[in-house]
Formats: sequence, C-alpha cells, structure tokens
Amino acid sequence: MRKKLRWPVSTVAIILATLLPGATAQASVVQVGPAFFAGDPITTFDGLATDTDVNGLTSNGILFNYILGGNAKYGRLAIDGGPGVTNHISPPNINSEGNNAGTLLLTLPTSAIGFGYGYALLANSTLADATTIALFNGTIGVGGLTYSGSPDPNFTGGFAGIESTLSFNRVALTFGAN
Repeated sequence: MRKKLRWPVSTVAIILATLLPGATAQASVVQVGPAFFAGDPITTFDGLATDTDVNGLTSNGILFNYILGGNAKYGRLAIDGGPGVTNHISPPNINSEGNNAGTLLLTLPTSAIGFGYGYALLANSTLADATTIALFNGTIGVGGLTYSGSPDPNFTGGFAGIESTLSFNRVALTFGAN
C-alpha cells in the first residue's frame, strides 16, 4: 500500500519562489479533500517547543527545509500558535517570521501518492493563488497544483490536497502574497 500524508501548516504570506530544478516526469495529479486521507496518520507538531526552528527539523520522519533566495539560511519558519484554530489547522503549527518569500521543502521518509495540509495566510479575502504544491521523485518533477484560498473563517486559507499517479518523495510548498 502506498502512503498518503496529511500535514497541517500555517504560514503568513509566503510568496511563490523558485522550485527544485531538474527533469520532469508528468503524472496525472488531482485535487483531493481531507476525506481522501481518512484513517491515515496526521503529522502534527505537538510536543515541540514554541519557536522551534523548522529549517532542518525532522518530525515524524519528514525533513523540513526552508529555502529563501536559493539559500536555506536566510529563511525563518518556526513552530508557533498563530493564527490560532481555523477550519483546517490547529496549533501548534508552522509560522513564517520576517522575510517570508520562500519555499518550504519536505523530504518524506517513504514514497507517497497523496499529500495534504491545512494552511492560513495573513489575509482575509479570497486569493486565486493561495498555495502551490509541487511533487518530486528525487529531483525529477512529477506534477503539481495551485489552490485558491478563502476566509477560513478569519484568515484566508483552506485545505490543499493532491493525489498523484506517480509516487513522490519530496514536496515543495509555496504560498501566495496577500
């Protein structure tokens, strides 16, 4: 059985950035909702101290790296409680601090065919390009989707879920400007 992951995250207006370079292998990808992940484990950040740096963090076997301007050391994401509870996230969650124009890269412990997360942006209106998921098998691009966001209930956000016909082991997440 191939693994599906669901991962809650909150960010504050991370802007679309350059993704991983490399060849591509085109998968068929479709948007899925939270029900697709029913019964699957959820990665949470319970037990991690507030202000834990996310860059280089491994949680539930997932390695998190935040890339800003092509360099991991210039971005700052931390475990936090903001923006609080929404329809799709509950603290503790990942929050951006300072310059937030980067890409959150996740290296998974095993190959997967599905991935999803709740998100919130520091906005309160509908955004067409709220977040993007790009899937990779190593450095080979598999596919990706962009999701809109709407008030959820107070901050723009929602749930972004993707299913792929090709397995992947790396995920790049970017978030739209508010």
